[in-house]
Amino acid sequence: MILPLFTALAIALWGILWYREEQSERGHLSISQVKARLQPQTLSPTELESLLIPREMIRDFDSPFDAEATPEALPYPQNPVPLNDDRAGAIETPTEEAGETLMGYCVRCRAKRFLVRTEITTTRNGRPAVRGECAICGAGMLVFSVSDKQRDG
Repeated sequence: MILPLFTALAIALWGILWYREEQSERGHLSISQVKARLQPQTLSPTELESLLIPREMIRDFDSPFDAEATPEALPYPQNPVPLNDDRAGAIETPTEEAGETLMGYCVRCRAKRFLVRTEITTTRNGRPAVRGECAICGAGMLVFSVSDKQRDG
């Protein structure tokens, strides 16, 4: 009965000594050292400003160039220009069929564009739609249309 008690005591003593050796070898920090590292650093106002606002973004608002930088003064392109040369021939002007032009969302351009070369189709679910191509990039587009039943009801 005493032998297991001495064995447990010896193992506990060995564990405590081993733990203390590991602590000293690893160089663990004391509680005061940990608290000192966790406290935020205090910065001077100029250092704080340099971190928050880059010098390139600071500009003089009294400069004479502010009047010229208004959006109305900037040139606006009249004709859209394709991104690549291989799509240069794909730009078309939308033709008015039945008195209206259709617009839809082009996934490739990521913008709302006119449809060209349109054809009226029906989806697999039976919903009427207009299939066409983007006037800018030539990607396939599908726009759902309103059927006669939906207009009446």
